[in-house]
Amino acid sequence: MRRTGMGKWTLLAMLCALLAGCGADSAANVPPTQTQAAAVKPSSKSSEPGSSTSITIRSPMTLSNNLLPGTLRKDLYLRLQLVRGTYSENWAPGAYRGTLYEGYFQLVIADSEGRILSATPLDKLFPDPLIFNRHFSLTFDDYNNDGLPDFTLGQRADSNGGFYKMLTFAEDLTIRELPVRGSEFLYISKGEEGGSSYSVKLRKPKAGFVTFSSYNRDQGNYSDETYQWKNGEFLLVP
Repeated sequence: MRRTGMGKWTLLAMLCALLAGCGADSAANVPPTQTQAAAVKPSSKSSEPGSSTSITIRSPMTLSNNLLPGTLRKDLYLRLQLVRGTYSENWAPGAYRGTLYEGYFQLVIADSEGRILSATPLDKLFPDPLIFNRHFSLTFDDYNNDGLPDFTLGQRADSNGGFYKMLTFAEDLTIRELPVRGSEFLYISKGEEGGSSYSVKLRKPKAGFVTFSSYNRDQGNYSDETYQWKNGEFLLVP
């Protein structure tokens, strides 16, 4: 009977040990919880140099600095300045590739020592924000035959040309528009050699007349337009 009793206890002990071993194996095979998995998952974040930029601008940004012709006054400079807006860069192919200055500009006249004599906000002449993608020079000539320098300033309209205004100087050295009857802007495709896409040079067939080339989409070709200065405005010559 003693052997039989010992056999029962031995069998019971072996059974408990077997069950305990199975439980341990099962616990070892349980997959980790989500928290545990996240703790060992490698981070996908990367830190790239130059990903954030901080630039302090302490003055208006000048995109065009021009010595005025001596017929107005000696040692005066006309500067186109960005006073409110954004600077960015876009190097993908397109119409506005490269450096981009966008916003509201002013034309400032200053002397050789940097003293500002006048400042004309351009939002009075161009209601929408302007965009320039490079520094450039203004091109001067006397278009209305009054002895004072005039110039054009414009923006890209499409792949065939741009919209421009003719500008001049008032007696107080502020900038004013040379009005064109029936047109808020002139659509100009080609100017004379020596100008730029932002300030085209107009051809002068004779005193008080200006001529430029425009692309006609309906006809698919370029044609010349001529305007005459008369009674304080430019009129289209039929």
